[in-house]
Amino acid sequence: ESLTDVFSQERLDTEIFCAGLYASRRGIFTDDSLAKLLQHLQAGDAEILYFNGPDQAILNYVVMKTGLKATNLARTLPAEERTGCCVTSPHFTEKDHVLFDQGQRLIYLHYIGVGSRFFQKIAAGENITFPYRNLYLYYRYLREETQPVFTGPEIYYKQPALTHRQRLVRKARQLVAAFSGRSSLSPTLASDLMPELTGELPSATENVLAEENLDKGLDSKLAIEPILPPQSLNEV
Repeated sequence: ESLTDVFSQERLDTEIFCAGLYASRRGIFTDDSLAKLLQHLQAGDAEILYFNGPDQAILNYVVMKTGLKATNLARTLPAEERTGCCVTSPHFTEKDHVLFDQGQRLIYLHYIGVGSRFFQKIAAGENITFPYRNLYLYYRYLREETQPVFTGPEIYYKQPALTHRQRLVRKARQLVAAFSGRSSLSPTLASDLMPELTGELPSATENVLAEENLDKGLDSKLAIEPILPPQSLNEV
């Protein structure tokens, strides 16, 4: 099946929403409604789901298939009240721990592309930086007695991914290191075997983050930290 076999093009054009941030209410799905959804999926609807973005696809599917009343702020707010929301937007201004987009207060900030691993590293005290990090730290630890104490130099979360050649070089070095550790081959001789590899890899600090960027896909669940409680979301 294709998308238009299940939903009209008009609905696809107007009802699909970003699953980066949404609000709902408890108990909106009953056992009966979930069982019916499962039947539809088993009957062929599962073919339209995009498995590289499971949460995005499933949330949109269940809302549209069950006919839930949904409000998309990006479509319903007056044009003058709409703002950006992505952490990658550098033009937001901050005042009293609140972000503004050209004078309009943001309802939430979407930390799109900042993988959950980076939030875990920050919690452990690693000095990982990303846009609006201080704002994140303020709200994340607002009701806790202490914040993480960072050590070492700042490391920006978004590092260039290793090139194909750099990946090959890294693998070769790992093999040489493993071989030298299991035999009588000295470290000096091991390095002499590959003199052409000198300088091919980023620094150790950069390589840690570059390695994490080898996975081109996003996390199955984006790490999202709202900075303000949604004011106009009743049910989605």
